[in-house]
Amino acid sequence: KWHVRTRTNKSIDRNLAYAMNELDRFSSQLSLSRELKESAAHIYRKMAHKNLIRGRSIEAMLIASIYLSCRLNNIPKTLDDFTEFALVDKKKIARCYRLILTELKINIQVSSPINFIPRFCAELNLSGRTQNRAAELLKLAKKYHLTAGKAPTGLAGAALYVAAIQEGERRTQKEISLAAGVTEATIRNRYKEIVNHLRFNLNP
Repeated sequence: KWHVRTRTNKSIDRNLAYAMNELDRFSSQLSLSRELKESAAHIYRKMAHKNLIRGRSIEAMLIASIYLSCRLNNIPKTLDDFTEFALVDKKKIARCYRLILTELKINIQVSSPINFIPRFCAELNLSGRTQNRAAELLKLAKKYHLTAGKAPTGLAGAALYVAAIQEGERRTQKEISLAAGVTEATIRNRYKEIVNHLRFNLNP
């Protein structure tokens, strides 16, 4: 038993050494703060010491740890923000993310779509007026129960689409969908729900 435990500990140490080097690389590419990096490292170490990395992609587990760290610190990121730096697919990362939540017994609140508005506005070069209007629309949408069960990025994109038209800064559904990382169909469906329920007249 002692020999088995020693081999296991050495394996975990090697895994952690490699993973922390990879975390340094990802942190640089993603411009992560020191706090986020330390939080992700803490999550990954917990999973390693539970022997739950074995048989799974180190990279997928590491990115899932970074993503969870962002969620816990209210940093508006989606899994798509990380996939361009990863050599593993999004589904593997998502599976690892769900495993971490289960094993570490973490409950995560759904991100507010309002948190994504400033970032999308910056990418689309939209004004503060449009940003504020989009936030108002999302508050109204929540009040009328239009946001439940909907992806926050799609809602944020749809609100921006409507707000940009109202503020005379029209952007196409394609431009909005690229900034939000969702399909044009999602933007179209969400914005129609908003204008129909809130009874706005738009000429998209």
